[in-house]
Amino acid sequence: MVTAARIEATASTAADRVLGGFARAFAWFTARPWWQQVGIVWALGRVFSVLVVLTVARMQAENPWSPVRPGYFEYIDGWDAGWYHKIYDEGYPSPLPRDAEGHVETNQWAFYPMLPGLSRLVHAVTGVDFRYSAPIIATIASLALCLVLFRLFSTRATAPVALTAVALFSFQPAAPILQFGYGESLGMLLLVGIFLLVLQHRYYAAVPLVLVMSVTRPMAAPLALTLLLLGIGWFMRRDREPVDARRWWGLGVLTAVSGLATFVWPAVAAVTTGELTAYFQTEGAWRGDEHPLPGQLWFNIGIRLFGRPFGLLAPILFGLGLVVVMATRTVRRLGALMYLWTAVYLFYLLGTIAPNGSLFRLMMPTFPLFLAASMASSSKAYRTALIIGSMVAQIVWVAWLWHWSGVGLHGARESNP
Repeated sequence: MVTAARIEATASTAADRVLGGFARAFAWFTARPWWQQVGIVWALGRVFSVLVVLTVARMQAENPWSPVRPGYFEYIDGWDAGWYHKIYDEGYPSPLPRDAEGHVETNQWAFYPMLPGLSRLVHAVTGVDFRYSAPIIATIASLALCLVLFRLFSTRATAPVALTAVALFSFQPAAPILQFGYGESLGMLLLVGIFLLVLQHRYYAAVPLVLVMSVTRPMAAPLALTLLLLGIGWFMRRDREPVDARRWWGLGVLTAVSGLATFVWPAVAAVTTGELTAYFQTEGAWRGDEHPLPGQLWFNIGIRLFGRPFGLLAPILFGLGLVVVMATRTVRRLGALMYLWTAVYLFYLLGTIAPNGSLFRLMMPTFPLFLAASMASSSKAYRTALIIGSMVAQIVWVAWLWHWSGVGLHGARESNP
């Protein structure tokens, strides 16, 4: 009996110490300035991603990019990072590479030049190769992204809710991409900066960011449509919420620049290769030299997975599901700009891409949904569950999709993350 009592007392004391330690750590954390809190959340997210990637790398067999059980930097230099690395080494091809039948082959023109260009600059100054410089650039950009994202979220929510949304973003399934040799961190940093400037009515200050984004990630087209819809909303509410001429001109200029910026990279490809549709032919090469109608790729995959007629219904049901999500109260609380962007971008994906392993990465710009999820409940248990769920989903993403097995998301030979 004495022994049992001692064990119980020891266990109780240990539990009190652990809980007390958590309480003190939480009190210390909440006393930090907002930027330190965001930095800590970001750092935890990046360390977690490194641990997940290293664990999966120990199970990786030989693959097209790295040896068996590769090191961290070897392992993250595959998939699209390998294409950026090729741009760094070789630049862009001219003329376009073609097979024996004259069809354009997959090539570097599908990937934008900002990340390899910055890596080249870093190499010129420090001598550091792309394999190391590109992940470092992306990781630094992801820190800046999380800081600016918190400021954006804070325009619609309290600081704790905004911080929870940043944590969800930092631990989301495809979050490792934020520290790989991909252009996502840079592209979303520019996009969130544009949003923040628009909300501050600093439209002309956002113009340079749009131009830089046009050679970083292909997001100018949905941005232009978002801004156009924002202007239409202003016009429809002009009697209740009048907008002065300065804001009208500012939004008009930014919308026009965004629309034109959509064609900056295709124009560069056309001039360099001497082929007007070089960029679009390259994009078609990634789809087997096909130029499908909007949404057709989703129906093709639906039929492959479920046959007819269920394969035809699946994309429609998915689209209806997105409509339901966008109609929920918490999503409508995002504010006009983030709401319109999320809706436009989601249906832009439905119209232009195939639902393969890249989908999780390509959905990263729908970051306002993390804020909506965080606003859905004030329960700490709910928010903790969201973050834990994101961490589990990230493990699944890395182990299933980043890990090369030769079989993609829906049985394809390859499904690029």
